[in-house]
Amino acid sequence: CIFSSGTTALLLLSMPVVATMNFYLGYPLRLVCATACSLMLKFSGFAVTQRATELVLGGQVVEVDAPCSGVKMLWFA
Repeated sequence: CIFSSGTTALLLLSMPVVATMNFYLGYPLRLVCATACSLMLKFSGFAVTQRATELVLGGQVVEVDAPCSGVKMLWFA
C-alpha cells in the first residue's frame, strides 16, 4: 500500500467538507430558516411576507444570508 493510515487520515481531513456542504446545503438551509422565521413572526402578529430567502415587512427587506444560517451555523452547533 502506498499510503499509510496516517497519510490517509490527513488527506481526508484536508478535503473541503464545509465548502462542499455550504454549496449543496446553503440555500435549502437558508430557505428553511426564513420560512421558520416568517411563521414565528406571523404568529406574533407581524404582517411579514416571504420571498425565497427574504422577509418583507412594511416595505423593508431583510435577507437571510449565509452568515445568519446555513452550514456555518450548523457547523457551529
